Amino acid sequence: MNDHATANAYGVLTEPATLKIERLLPGPIERVWAYLTESDRRRQWLAAGEMEMKVGAPFELVWRNDELTDPPGQRPPGHSEEHRMQSRILALDPPRQLAFSFGTSGEVSFELERAARRQDGAGVDLARQRRAGCRDGRHERNRRADLHARAAWP
Repeated sequence: MNDHATANAYGVLTEPATLKIERLLPGPIERVWAYLTESDRRRQWLAAGEMEMKVGAPFELVWRNDELTDPPGQRPPGHSEEHRMQSRILALDPPRQLAFSFGTSGEVSFELERAARRQDGAGVDLARQRRAGCRDGRHERNRRADLHARAAWP
């Protein structure tokens, strides 16, 4: 760790504007990939939005902020009911890597690898990096993603 790195329950700040989060998720890599790329599944932990699986393809992320909490209904302070963000796929290597612009504020990348740490081979290591600024509510989204990974991904 360097002077910028701070470990906590959500991840490690590897550079002043880069947050890296690593998790071991249950299930096969194809299921985790589906939760990154399919709108209905991604909506359960981040935001909806259809993606054309092609580098350079634009897409829209749609947050329904009333759904960020568990149980749904109490959105983070200062957030409207819905938020839309234009994004673009920057890197794609199914089912191992997905990177996209996060509006005009940075980018997000996901890297998947079959977990070598589990004897049954039924896990996936996920490394997620977020560069540049995050909006308020990011901790709630990270918490919800972690809860969803443990409870809803069989």
